[in-house]
Amino acid sequence: MIYSIFFISLILIIWFKSDAFIEYSKLLKLSNYFKIDEWEEFKKTIDCSTSYHTFLRLKYPKFIVKLITCPICLSVWLSIPFIFVFGIINCPIIIISSLFIYYGLVKLM
Repeated sequence: MIYSIFFISLILIIWFKSDAFIEYSKLLKLSNYFKIDEWEEFKKTIDCSTSYHTFLRLKYPKFIVKLITCPICLSVWLSIPFIFVFGIINCPIIIISSLFIYYGLVKLM
């Protein structure tokens, strides 16, 4: 169970606190699919400090976008596969622990 907690925390850090997704999307020529080119144009014309997640929330306010741009929501959805392995009784432990580790590491950054 500890591995699942650290795995979810790692995914959250990579998604919210690094440019890895953006860079790999460009490398794999998926930037058009994920609207990264549109985000870069938006940064140039409107606001240079807008993050990719904020851009997605502003430009595409759909339910799935709201889920992937919220750390708490994403943590809950990432923990669902581990519920089948460890049982539903351990779900709150996985979610809260992964968020605790994520926000603790963000505070240290």
